[in-house]
Amino acid sequence: MDYHEYVSQAQQAANLVDAGRNEEAIPILEALVASDLPPVDKAIMCMNLAIVHTHLRQPEQALIWYAYGSEYERTHGAYYVTEHWAVYLTRLDRHLEALALYEQLLDSPDVQARDLERIENNIQRLQQLAGGKSQAISNK
Repeated sequence: MDYHEYVSQAQQAANLVDAGRNEEAIPILEALVASDLPPVDKAIMCMNLAIVHTHLRQPEQALIWYAYGSEYERTHGAYYVTEHWAVYLTRLDRHLEALALYEQLLDSPDVQARDLERIENNIQRLQQLAGGKSQAISNK
């Protein structure tokens, strides 16, 4: 896919979401995932689909798209979508699933040193949440 066409379609989907027309953005984003985009770009489009499904109050669909995005990015040593997936799971009070994702990241050779402290802190927070204590989880 031509880069300018990719940007144009992604912007069209973003504009629809901004206008509250989430369902109309879905086929555009799905077509981008099905295109010949590089895997890391597909991962971001999957995350965008997860966000759209979150807006539509369809958490199980959102989780499916986060999982797809995580698979796409994993092939290139990225973990941006995976972290957002863990944050979303935490917001759904699915702490053990989020903890498992963070622990996988901690074991990954692809995680950059600058991110290790944040991941370790989120693991500690999730361990506390699993024990009944509540703290915010950060992906920043």
